[in-house]
Amino acid sequence: MAFYVLDICLSRSTNFMNNWTRSGVS
Repeated sequence: MAFYVLDICLSRSTNFMNNWTRSGVS
């Protein structure tokens, strides 16, 4: 269960960074 939650947090932060990078580049 802990690994599942950790994976969710990791993918969320990754998506956030991707969106932030895309916004900064555009």
